[in-house]
Amino acid sequence: MSQPTNRLLDHQPIGELDEERGEFWIKNPWTMNHDPRNVSAYEPNQVFINLGSGTFAEIGHLTTANSDGDGRGAAVIDVNGDLQPDLVLRQTGGGPVVVIENRFPPVSRLEVSLSGTESNSLGIGARVIAVAGERRIHRDLYPENNYHVSQGALVRFGLGDAQQVDKLIVHWPSGTVQELGPLPVNAHIRVTEGKDEFEVVLRAKQVTDGRGGETTGNRTSG
Repeated sequence: MSQPTNRLLDHQPIGELDEERGEFWIKNPWTMNHDPRNVSAYEPNQVFINLGSGTFAEIGHLTTANSDGDGRGAAVIDVNGDLQPDLVLRQTGGGPVVVIENRFPPVSRLEVSLSGTESNSLGIGARVIAVAGERRIHRDLYPENNYHVSQGALVRFGLGDAQQVDKLIVHWPSGTVQELGPLPVNAHIRVTEGKDEFEVVLRAKQVTDGRGGETTGNRTSG
Protein backbone atom coordinates (compact mmCIF):
# COMPACT_ATOMS: atom_id res chain seq x y z
CA MET A 1 0.00 0.00 0.00
CA SER A 2 1.32 3.45 -0.87
CA GLN A 3 2.23 5.82 1.90
CA PRO A 4 0.15 9.03 1.76
CA THR A 5 1.98 12.17 0.66
CA ASN A 6 1.20 15.75 -0.16
CA ARG A 7 1.61 17.44 -3.54
CA LEU A 8 5.33 17.90 -2.87
CA LEU A 9 5.74 14.14 -2.33
CA ASP A 10 6.78 14.79 1.27
CA HIS A 11 6.52 11.76 3.58
CA GLN A 12 6.17 12.03 7.32
CA PRO A 13 8.80 10.22 9.44
CA ILE A 14 7.87 6.72 10.64
CA GLY A 15 8.69 5.90 14.26
CA GLU A 16 11.57 7.24 16.31
CA LEU A 17 14.99 7.72 14.74
CA ASP A 18 18.24 7.03 16.57
CA GLU A 19 20.37 10.10 15.89
CA GLU A 20 23.40 8.59 17.65
CA ARG A 21 23.51 5.86 14.99
CA GLY A 22 23.27 8.40 12.21
CA GLU A 23 19.74 7.43 11.16
CA PHE A 24 17.80 10.05 9.25
CA TRP A 25 14.64 10.37 7.20
CA ILE A 26 14.29 12.16 3.89
CA LYS A 27 10.76 13.47 3.53
CA ASN A 28 11.15 13.94 -0.21
CA PRO A 29 13.44 11.35 -1.90
CA TRP A 30 13.71 13.53 -5.02
CA THR A 31 15.83 16.00 -3.02
CA MET A 32 18.38 13.34 -2.04
CA ASN A 33 21.01 14.66 -4.47
CA HIS A 34 21.01 17.93 -2.53
CA ASP A 35 21.50 16.29 0.85
CA PRO A 36 25.11 16.12 2.12
CA ARG A 37 24.55 12.91 4.05
CA ASN A 38 25.38 9.45 2.73
CA VAL A 39 22.46 7.01 2.45
CA SER A 40 24.60 4.05 3.51
CA ALA A 41 25.85 5.79 6.67
CA TYR A 42 29.41 5.47 5.29
CA GLU A 43 29.59 1.70 5.55
CA PRO A 44 32.91 0.55 3.99
CA ASN A 45 33.01 -2.00 1.20
CA GLN A 46 34.07 -5.50 2.19
CA VAL A 47 36.52 -7.75 0.33
CA PHE A 48 36.60 -11.49 0.98
CA ILE A 49 39.46 -13.82 0.05
CA ASN A 50 38.86 -17.51 -0.54
CA LEU A 51 40.93 -19.56 1.91
CA GLY A 52 40.42 -22.72 -0.14
CA SER A 53 38.68 -24.62 2.65
CA GLY A 54 35.12 -23.47 2.08
CA THR A 55 35.75 -20.39 4.22
CA PHE A 56 36.52 -16.75 3.48
CA ALA A 57 38.37 -13.98 5.31
CA GLU A 58 37.42 -10.30 5.13
CA ILE A 59 40.51 -8.31 4.04
CA GLY A 60 38.96 -5.02 2.97
CA HIS A 61 41.05 -3.10 5.51
CA LEU A 62 44.21 -4.38 3.79
CA THR A 63 43.17 -3.00 0.41
CA THR A 64 42.05 0.28 -1.11
CA ALA A 65 38.67 -1.24 -1.90
CA ASN A 66 37.19 -0.54 1.54
CA SER A 67 35.91 2.85 0.43
CA ASP A 68 32.88 4.31 2.21
CA GLY A 69 31.68 5.94 -1.01
CA ASP A 70 28.28 4.19 -1.05
CA GLY A 71 29.00 1.52 -3.66
CA ARG A 72 26.38 0.72 -6.28
CA GLY A 73 28.11 -1.92 -8.41
CA ALA A 74 31.32 -3.92 -8.82
CA ALA A 75 32.77 -5.33 -12.03
CA VAL A 76 35.59 -7.88 -12.27
CA ILE A 77 37.74 -7.03 -15.29
CA ASP A 78 41.38 -7.21 -16.36
CA VAL A 79 42.17 -3.54 -16.88
CA ASN A 80 45.88 -3.82 -17.72
CA GLY A 81 46.18 -7.05 -19.73
CA ASP A 82 48.07 -9.15 -17.17
CA LEU A 83 45.13 -11.57 -16.73
CA GLN A 84 44.99 -10.78 -13.02
CA PRO A 85 41.32 -9.84 -12.32
CA ASP A 86 40.94 -6.24 -11.14
CA LEU A 87 37.90 -4.46 -9.69
CA VAL A 88 35.97 -1.46 -10.97
CA LEU A 89 33.59 0.04 -8.40
CA ARG A 90 30.69 2.36 -9.19
CA GLN A 91 29.86 4.67 -6.30
CA THR A 92 27.53 7.56 -5.57
CA GLY A 93 29.98 9.13 -3.12
CA GLY A 94 33.76 9.35 -2.96
CA GLY A 95 34.08 9.69 -6.73
CA PRO A 96 31.94 8.05 -9.44
CA VAL A 97 34.36 5.26 -10.46
CA VAL A 98 37.17 3.55 -8.53
CA VAL A 99 39.62 1.12 -10.18
CA ILE A 100 41.32 -1.38 -7.83
CA GLU A 101 44.43 -2.96 -9.37
CA ASN A 102 45.16 -6.56 -8.40
CA ARG A 103 48.65 -6.66 -6.86
CA PHE A 104 48.56 -10.14 -5.42
CA PRO A 105 51.66 -12.19 -6.33
CA PRO A 106 51.14 -13.39 -9.92
CA VAL A 107 50.30 -17.03 -10.59
CA SER A 108 49.63 -19.00 -13.76
CA ARG A 109 46.17 -18.26 -15.09
CA LEU A 110 43.81 -19.22 -17.89
CA GLU A 111 40.73 -17.37 -19.12
CA VAL A 112 38.23 -19.15 -21.35
CA SER A 113 35.49 -17.71 -23.57
CA LEU A 114 33.07 -19.96 -25.41
CA SER A 115 31.46 -19.73 -28.84
CA GLY A 116 28.44 -21.98 -29.17
CA THR A 117 27.13 -23.48 -32.40
CA GLU A 118 24.40 -25.86 -31.24
CA SER A 119 24.32 -24.16 -27.83
CA ASN A 120 23.73 -20.43 -27.30
CA SER A 121 26.37 -18.20 -28.87
CA LEU A 122 28.20 -17.38 -25.61
CA GLY A 123 27.97 -20.84 -24.11
CA ILE A 124 26.12 -19.51 -21.07
CA GLY A 125 25.25 -22.39 -18.76
CA ALA A 126 28.28 -24.48 -19.73
CA ARG A 127 30.49 -26.18 -17.16
CA VAL A 128 34.22 -25.85 -17.85
CA ILE A 129 36.77 -28.07 -16.09
CA ALA A 130 40.52 -27.42 -16.14
CA VAL A 131 42.87 -30.29 -15.27
CA ALA A 132 46.44 -29.31 -14.32
CA GLY A 133 48.46 -32.08 -12.74
CA GLU A 134 46.44 -33.42 -9.83
CA ARG A 135 44.24 -30.33 -9.68
CA ARG A 136 40.77 -30.38 -11.20
CA ILE A 137 39.02 -27.00 -11.16
CA HIS A 138 35.33 -26.55 -12.03
CA ARG A 139 33.75 -23.34 -13.31
CA ASP A 140 30.19 -22.64 -14.48
CA LEU A 141 29.76 -19.96 -17.12
CA TYR A 142 27.06 -17.67 -15.78
CA PRO A 143 27.90 -13.97 -16.21
CA GLU A 144 27.43 -12.44 -12.78
CA ASN A 145 25.31 -9.32 -12.73
CA ASN A 146 24.74 -6.82 -9.96
CA TYR A 147 23.18 -3.40 -9.72
CA HIS A 148 24.08 -1.42 -12.88
CA VAL A 149 26.86 -3.92 -13.75
CA SER A 150 27.10 -6.84 -16.18
CA GLN A 151 30.16 -9.10 -16.16
CA GLY A 152 31.87 -10.61 -19.18
CA ALA A 153 30.88 -14.08 -20.42
CA LEU A 154 34.07 -15.96 -19.53
CA VAL A 155 35.55 -18.17 -16.83
CA ARG A 156 38.85 -17.68 -15.00
CA PHE A 157 41.21 -20.28 -13.57
CA GLY A 158 43.99 -19.63 -11.06
CA LEU A 159 46.54 -22.40 -11.60
CA GLY A 160 49.32 -21.75 -9.09
CA ASP A 161 52.69 -22.69 -10.57
CA ALA A 162 51.29 -24.97 -13.31
CA GLN A 163 53.15 -24.69 -16.62
CA GLN A 164 50.22 -25.89 -18.73
CA VAL A 165 46.62 -27.08 -18.56
CA ASP A 166 46.73 -30.78 -19.35
CA LYS A 167 43.09 -30.98 -20.32
CA LEU A 168 40.10 -28.67 -20.67
CA ILE A 169 36.66 -30.28 -20.57
CA VAL A 170 33.58 -28.31 -21.68
CA HIS A 171 30.08 -29.55 -20.91
CA TRP A 172 27.99 -27.50 -23.34
CA PRO A 173 24.30 -26.66 -22.71
CA SER A 174 23.44 -28.73 -25.81
CA GLY A 175 24.77 -31.85 -24.07
CA THR A 176 27.98 -32.00 -26.09
CA VAL A 177 31.11 -32.81 -24.08
CA GLN A 178 34.32 -31.46 -25.61
CA GLU A 179 37.92 -32.09 -24.53
CA LEU A 180 41.02 -30.13 -25.55
CA GLY A 181 44.61 -30.08 -24.42
CA PRO A 182 47.27 -29.50 -23.57
CA LEU A 183 46.71 -25.74 -23.40
CA PRO A 184 49.01 -22.81 -22.55
CA VAL A 185 48.76 -20.87 -19.32
CA ASN A 186 48.75 -17.09 -18.98
CA ALA A 187 46.40 -16.76 -21.92
CA HIS A 188 42.79 -16.00 -22.74
CA ILE A 189 41.47 -18.56 -25.21
CA ARG A 190 38.22 -19.00 -27.11
CA VAL A 191 36.76 -22.48 -27.58
CA THR A 192 34.22 -23.10 -30.34
CA GLU A 193 31.68 -25.86 -29.84
CA GLY A 194 32.59 -28.93 -31.89
CA LYS A 195 36.05 -27.67 -32.96
CA ASP A 196 39.25 -29.41 -31.93
CA GLU A 197 41.29 -26.20 -32.14
CA PHE A 198 41.13 -23.18 -29.87
CA GLU A 199 41.94 -19.54 -30.51
CA VAL A 200 44.36 -17.55 -28.35
CA VAL A 201 42.64 -14.20 -27.85
CA LEU A 202 45.19 -12.63 -25.50
CA ARG A 203 48.49 -13.53 -23.88
CA ALA A 204 49.30 -11.97 -20.52
CA LYS A 205 51.80 -9.15 -20.62
CA GLN A 206 54.25 -7.91 -18.01
CA VAL A 207 52.98 -4.95 -16.04
CA THR A 208 55.10 -2.72 -13.81
CA ASP A 209 53.75 -1.20 -10.63
CA GLY A 210 55.33 2.23 -11.11
CA ARG A 211 57.49 1.87 -7.99
CA GLY A 212 60.81 0.97 -9.54
CA GLY A 213 59.93 -1.23 -12.48
CA GLU A 214 59.11 -4.40 -10.58
CA THR A 215 57.08 -6.87 -12.62
CA THR A 216 53.68 -7.53 -11.07
CA GLY A 217 51.95 -9.24 -13.96
CA ASN A 218 52.23 -12.73 -15.39
CA ARG A 219 54.89 -13.58 -17.92
CA THR A 220 53.76 -14.15 -21.46
CA SER A 221 53.46 -17.84 -22.28
CA GLY A 222 55.67 -18.97 -25.15
